[in-house]
Amino acid sequence: MPTITKIIEVTTDTKGAYYRKDFFNPPGPFGMTVKGLKAELLSPADTTITGTIDFSEADSNPHNHPHDFKISTGEQISLGEWKLGAGKNILVASGQTSPVQSNTAVRFEVRGTI
Repeated sequence: MPTITKIIEVTTDTKGAYYRKDFFNPPGPFGMTVKGLKAELLSPADTTITGTIDFSEADSNPHNHPHDFKISTGEQISLGEWKLGAGKNILVASGQTSPVQSNTAVRFEVRGTI
């Protein structure tokens, strides 16, 4: 089965918040299962992010429920399995650092199979 991997990196603003909307579209007319959705907080040290991630088809069919998560610097977590339809799929990630830290780097890795 073909596998597609996409890396999405976000950086927090001056208030320690981030919001990112990105498209993830499988090739051709086939749906996809995302079995490897991971988040990693890269920097700075001694920081925690509380966030939400939502991954659904643009027309909400299928619609996946958002997942809340909490991650600390240097930690990598799995954010579950997601079913996506053929066509436009939207990943929305948002979160807030604690303590408030600008320029905090977070990486999401999306790995899907058709």
